[in-house]
Amino acid sequence: MKRNVFLLIILVALIAVTAWFFRNSPSSTLRSELSDFAVADTASITRIFLADKFGRSVLLERTNNGWTANGKPALQPNVVFLLDAIKNIEVRHPVAKAAYNNIMKQMAATGIKVELYAKDKKLKTYYVGHETQDQMGTYMYLENSSTAFAMHIPGFNGFLNIRYNTDIKSWLKKNIFSYLPEEIASITVENLLIPEKSFVIVHHNNSFELHTYPSGKKIENVSEEKLLNYVNNFRDINYERELQSTNHQIDSAKQAGLMMIMTLKNKNGEQRTARLFRKPRPESDDDDWIKQDPSRTPYDPDRFYLEIDSLPQTFLAQYFVFGKLMRTPDDFLIFKK
Repeated sequence: MKRNVFLLIILVALIAVTAWFFRNSPSSTLRSELSDFAVADTASITRIFLADKFGRSVLLERTNNGWTANGKPALQPNVVFLLDAIKNIEVRHPVAKAAYNNIMKQMAATGIKVELYAKDKKLKTYYVGHETQDQMGTYMYLENSSTAFAMHIPGFNGFLNIRYNTDIKSWLKKNIFSYLPEEIASITVENLLIPEKSFVIVHHNNSFELHTYPSGKKIENVSEEKLLNYVNNFRDINYERELQSTNHQIDSAKQAGLMMIMTLKNKNGEQRTARLFRKPRPESDDDDWIKQDPSRTPYDPDRFYLEIDSLPQTFLAQYFVFGKLMRTPDDFLIFKK
């Protein structure tokens, strides 16, 4: 009996010592310390600042009209993708002591700094490094932490660092025109190929009028419904991608191929101008097609070059997107039977 009591006392003592050890062990402290990587309530986040060692930075801000990137409308799906990482990242494993110095050195050279804010309160700061060797995690370091960790999102196999992109181009909408009808003061379409088909649409007395360009003479017998449908097309017009501005072939094509200028003015006095240039057919096309079919032109039937305002970049755009804007005055007339 006494022996059983003695063994019970030893067992209880061992349990107590084991519990104390786990509560005070370094690994337990690290787990608690780094559980703060994730932000469960991402709805509270109002600002996300991203910066790298190459001088690039992006400030994402929540507004009543959605997120912005460096003050311009942001691609909302990209922000949602980032917020998903911020909410769901978990520690996969701590960095081994033998690899710690090397990983921190790489992170210091190429890592991305992340600052999360709820209004004016900074929630946390951490650094995002490169992917792990097995490509199943991404190294991260929480500011003032004692070590770095390989982080991941359970169930997601991929790199997390691409979500923390510091290239502003990856965050901005590819909008050329993004206006509601009530915001528009006028739309001018100058047709350089057929000048007599140029026109101006003017917002006047809560309705739209069609005028000739450049004389400004009002055109009668116009369908208000057709005008409104046309103006509605300017809600969301996007380019396909940005091109290398140093491409001499593009510069040569632009010098000879200006076909249309579209200018939209809003009621705040702001103006957006798009200059459309015909694009030569791809070099891969058959060189003999002109001889076989003289009616075909040497220009790409699907895409064209585009300049926006005074920006130095050249963009590629699609007729599929812009076709609904490339109209003539005849398209708005009420034809009598």
